[in-house]
Amino acid sequence: GLDDDALRARATGKMTAASFYYLFTGDRKALKWAGEALDALAAVRRPHFCYITLVGSVDIDLQTAGVTRALAAMRTCFAGALDPATARRLDRMAVERCLGPALEALRTRKYWWTECRHNWRSVMAGSFAMGAMAFADAFDDWRELVEYGLEGVLVVLEDGDRAGGWQEGPGYWEYGIGHCAEFAAALKLFTGGEVDLFRHRYLKRTGDFPIYMTAAPGRFWNWSDCGKTA
Repeated sequence: GLDDDALRARATGKMTAASFYYLFTGDRKALKWAGEALDALAAVRRPHFCYITLVGSVDIDLQTAGVTRALAAMRTCFAGALDPATARRLDRMAVERCLGPALEALRTRKYWWTECRHNWRSVMAGSFAMGAMAFADAFDDWRELVEYGLEGVLVVLEDGDRAGGWQEGPGYWEYGIGHCAEFAAALKLFTGGEVDLFRHRYLKRTGDFPIYMTAAPGRFWNWSDCGKTA
């Protein structure tokens, strides 16, 4: 009885958890859990998993990016443990419903998130780039999508101030810059250390930001729409 959005959210969470559980434990029960999540995502009716008030003008958004990251985690963490049929299904879903449409959107600047300068762009472009790296052997245009990811993340990092602060406060800092750091870690691993965004002047300083924003245990000076707790 779940709607598409609830189905997508539950499936991506289950797939990600199963993937990392397997990575750290080697417990093959996780293969079954990830497979169930893949089945659930296949049942989502919206082609790019997007469920947002702007559907009609935006049909690839944060939900699509979240699914891409979950598929990338499954592909990477299970590596050669997937049976061939499941691996093919995973590749097809990633390429046809996420990576291919995302690349076309970025090439044509179809949506506002392809050009904005705040963390929506880094989350979107960075997530699709992580998917391109994970599925590089199944997605011929992986390099172009990684380049768009790098562009999007660098644009956002340039908006950080010299002290490592973030204009939206600790809540969105954790979300947006957290995604930038996730992309940086994936890119560093993928390139064997040749591309290391952790050398960027902003990422080198920003880890101290929440310390300066802490007013009391569990309390932050916060703003945007994130409330005043961690």
